[in-house]
Amino acid sequence: MINNYTKNGLFNPSDKKKYDKNHIILLSLIFHLKQVLTLDDIKTIFNPMLLPIVGLMIGLLIGTFLPVNMPIEYAKYMSAALLASLDSVFGGLRAGSEGKFDNLVFMTGFFTNALLAAGLVYIGERIGIDLYYVALLAFGLRVFQNLAIIRHHFLKR
Repeated sequence: MINNYTKNGLFNPSDKKKYDKNHIILLSLIFHLKQVLTLDDIKTIFNPMLLPIVGLMIGLLIGTFLPVNMPIEYAKYMSAALLASLDSVFGGLRAGSEGKFDNLVFMTGFFTNALLAAGLVYIGERIGIDLYYVALLAFGLRVFQNLAIIRHHFLKR
């Protein structure tokens, strides 16, 4: 099984059959993705998107095992920034499925979108307009558009 992953380019060869943490994480991820995707689909998404997927997994693990309590005053900022970042993740998945993924574009978009969303909320609070809803609507629509395009791409295959 592992040799097939190596031959297909999903998995880096091990050093004398010794696997490190990265190999184990990749094996686990491939195992779970194989339940819903073919190996060719995984390879299409996986190769250019290794960094974002690993980052997402690490973030989920940190969020699960090290919960952080944020003051309620930051709820609007964090929710808008989180939705903006999620928009970047789905945009990256879309670009990966289309074969156009670029790490630099993804990373700059991820942080720029989050800062822009939090900035909109801040400016809105200062001038007395709830721009929080505008940011949620704009980034929420983009998330669903990207998700629909990703779904359509995989259904057409």
